[in-house]
Amino acid sequence: RLSQSISGISNCALISGYEAMAPKKVIKAAPKKAPPPAPAPKKAAEKDKKAANAKKASKVEEEDAMSEAHSSPVQGRRITGRREEQEKESPATRSVKVTGSPSKSAGTPSPSRTLAVSKTRRLKVAMDEPQGGSHFALEQGLVKLRRDGRLCDVNIISSFGRMPAHRTVLAAHSDKLAERFQDQLTTELDMQPASHEAVDLVVRWTYGEVSAENFQPTTPKVNEEVLRISSEFGLPLLAELGAARLAESVDTSNAVASVRLCEEFGLSKLRAAIVQSIVEDPLALDAVAKDPATLSHPALMRELLASIAQAA
Repeated sequence: RLSQSISGISNCALISGYEAMAPKKVIKAAPKKAPPPAPAPKKAAEKDKKAANAKKASKVEEEDAMSEAHSSPVQGRRITGRREEQEKESPATRSVKVTGSPSKSAGTPSPSRTLAVSKTRRLKVAMDEPQGGSHFALEQGLVKLRRDGRLCDVNIISSFGRMPAHRTVLAAHSDKLAERFQDQLTTELDMQPASHEAVDLVVRWTYGEVSAENFQPTTPKVNEEVLRISSEFGLPLLAELGAARLAESVDTSNAVASVRLCEEFGLSKLRAAIVQSIVEDPLALDAVAKDPATLSHPALMRELLASIAQAA
């Protein structure tokens, strides 16, 4: 039994020795995959350049739209320098290349597509210039209302009868008339003993129907009545029209009478012009100095004598 035990122990030791001497199995780790190679610098630069060109083209289109929206018909359309360059490249149209995004299914970028943008041209539309303005329409409207007797709130009395008018129109020309029409109960304006022609000229002048071109009193007496109404109701612009017509009719026979009218109606400029014209003409000076009417006007006589003394 002892020998069997020793033999078993020896066999166990022998087996253990063999196991220790057997080579060990080495398990190697799986090699790591290398990252995909970075895109070539040239391809990346081309891609960035295409994206920048697309962005630049979009910005140019926005600037062109804004310049066309804000440009006036007189100044024309404003074109930026970049747009001029593009128009030089293609007079009719210009193309914008837009590179599509890479396709997920195919894994390859989609082909480039070209968008053709047509050039916008401003049309030269022939149109006549508008005639008149708001003031012209206002004058025409007021004249029509007066002639039709609509909305009239005052009557102007002449030696012939009554003429309807609008107090607002009359008051707009004169502070005196505005003060008189301040009372709404005032519905009449008496211009007697002026003739109907003189009153009609005054009323039509306030409505813009009478001007220097068509102010033509039929007689000097009518013009004198217009001057009297202008002085009484504070219408200095109408008085200038009457003064111009009075100046056209002055001669050596009525020079003194014309000077008196100027003094009566406050036409100082016309009076000075009449006296100056007498003094500068020796024959006229002699005739007016000998006129009996001059003797009844001491101030004018003194002026004429002083002029004669200076000339001598």
